[in-house]
Amino acid sequence: TLSGLNSTGVLSGKALATDTTLSSPTATPQTIAASGAPFPLPGHGAINVSGANAVTATNGAASFNNAGTVTVSGSSGAALEVGTSVSPADIVDVTNSGAMSTANFNTVYIHGKLTGTFLNTSTGTITSGADDTVRIHGAAVSFTNAGTITNTSTFLDDAVQFDSTVVTFANTGTIEATSGWGVVFTGGMSSATNSGRIIQHGTATTKAAVNPQGAGGAFTNEATGFISG
Repeated sequence: TLSGLNSTGVLSGKALATDTTLSSPTATPQTIAASGAPFPLPGHGAINVSGANAVTATNGAASFNNAGTVTVSGSSGAALEVGTSVSPADIVDVTNSGAMSTANFNTVYIHGKLTGTFLNTSTGTITSGADDTVRIHGAAVSFTNAGTITNTSTFLDDAVQFDSTVVTFANTGTIEATSGWGVVFTGGMSSATNSGRIIQHGTATTKAAVNPQGAGGAFTNEATGFISG
């Protein structure tokens, strides 16, 4: 068994398979699949996979920390998927200071709750070509973007989507959506601030840069903040 994964090299295809804490999936070839108890998932090298998830934490995880490159090509697959739609699972912390990208699926998809902090640092980039770039289905405690989160889909997909409540949201970086919401707070938020850039490029008249859809606290656009749709 493994308590986590540290890679300073390249993992490609079905690179790692163990039978307990980290286990190989039975249906599709995924690079890393976590189906045991929650555990840290750090990544510092390069993970390249096509048509499947790069990292799957079926039963949740204590943390995910990417300082390298996670790239998913092909018709499906997330860079990080926590839980499933049938069996949601939680994660405590997600940190990205590297690059994460997908071609045709959510780049980061958390089906359960974010019980700690999501941090995309100033060097972090998260990009998707279809579906939402970051989607958190359960309640989120803290979300901070200091880097770049980009959605290039022309099918009304969002850059950041919260399906439940958010306690604290802060953007000091750039969040961009081509056709969907830049950020949508479906379940509401307690506190949200923007001192960076949130942009919706205007290809869809039904969506805008920010949608504070659910009831809750105030959204504050600070003096350095730029919001455009």
